Amino acid sequence: AAETAVSSDSADRPAIVLVTFGTLRARDAGFLGGSPTPTLDQLATGAAWAGPAISGSSSPLVSLGILATGAPPARNGLLSHDFGRLHAEPSPLATALSALGYRTIACSPILSLRHRWGLFVGFDAAVDCPRAIPMCDSAELAEAADDLALRLAAEERAGEPTFFWIHLPGLSFPLLSETAQPRGETAEANIEAERPITALDLYPAVAPETPVPPDLRRQIERRVPPAMARVDAHLGRLLHTLGLLPADTPSRRPAVLAVTATQGLDTGEEEIALYGESLGRSTLEVPLIVRLPSTAARLTPRGPVGTVRLWSTLFEAAGGRPALARAPSLWQPAPQPVLSSLYLLDGVNRFSWIDAPSASDEASAGGDSDWRQLLWTARFAPADGEYVDALRVRAGERDVRLSRTVRRIFDERRRAFVKAPLLTGGGQVTLELRTWPAAGRARGDVAPLDAP
Repeated sequence: AAETAVSSDSADRPAIVLVTFGTLRARDAGFLGGSPTPTLDQLATGAAWAGPAISGSSSPLVSLGILATGAPPARNGLLSHDFGRLHAEPSPLATALSALGYRTIACSPILSLRHRWGLFVGFDAAVDCPRAIPMCDSAELAEAADDLALRLAAEERAGEPTFFWIHLPGLSFPLLSETAQPRGETAEANIEAERPITALDLYPAVAPETPVPPDLRRQIERRVPPAMARVDAHLGRLLHTLGLLPADTPSRRPAVLAVTATQGLDTGEEEIALYGESLGRSTLEVPLIVRLPSTAARLTPRGPVGTVRLWSTLFEAAGGRPALARAPSLWQPAPQPVLSSLYLLDGVNRFSWIDAPSASDEASAGGDSDWRQLLWTARFAPADGEYVDALRVRAGERDVRLSRTVRRIFDERRRAFVKAPLLTGGGQVTLELRTWPAAGRARGDVAPLDAP
């Protein structure tokens, strides 16, 4: 069944504001146990629902496609950075909200590439934003946020409800130096503190035989809190200028506000996969905040919450009725397993299935039991000895010699991919069962299973 409108009157519909970040780990948000993040923490305090959520993929583009359609990649068409683009059906959120009378405005640093993948297509207006939040003082951050907010507000139209999708950079690499303080005692210390950490630092290190060096991981963890502080300050100023903060003032515009991220941060702490190709907890678990116009309203989903459910949640908040084929909204309390996926890796497709315990298990654990994750890896082609080096070349490494061109390496992989079933590949399937402890920050246990 197609989407329908509960009411044809759009005059009283609230503004819908979806803010997505490129990379944010759930555990780095203050309200989820990280260092203080005043904006996120304030939003969470007055939210209808706030907590850790599970992304549909650790690929940012694939995750954006899932958020845009409320459907997994196998249905929406965008399977990977190298394969597919969004189909016209299931319709993106902007198209569905336009049918309800909304003016739709997109803001993203990848707008220039939107037609390649079908992302951010169909909006009434589009506003570019920076690819990174620079390390700068509070005055410069405020100026950058104010400029973006004013450009967004200029695209609104009187008498029309507005849907903003604002996609901002998060903690993605390169991670800049951990402080903006004056130079230290020695030139060597300053050089180390100021050198950005890039994805190239992790590509050779996250393979099974070469784990991420502890010193590198410690450097990353030291740089995350100040980077989170800049992201949080930028968000706070942007929402304030748009009239969405502070929450306790009469002048705040009535709006449905959702804040989340496309994926977490992969530092190799729990996976043996290559950087960017894991479906572990640190890469899938992201913060999610949903605030409704009425501060008394509450959403009560049980079990793990997938960000794929935002589509129906926002559409229902706008006065629509989602089709049954969409992932259910957060108004639906019944537990919903969460599927995450990665396609077209080094000869494999990966899937994650996260489920809540049974009602009896949850009751015996006092309502706060561990979640279960099934990791499914299906091989569709043999591993390519030059795959990692090809990734390094694509990421900007120059001192790499290949026997084939990067294009040929990835073309061969795509040809093998289209010939094999998505779930089973060539028949070689590996299963792993993990638990996600209720405590949240602890690493899940891993127990291998034999493929059936």
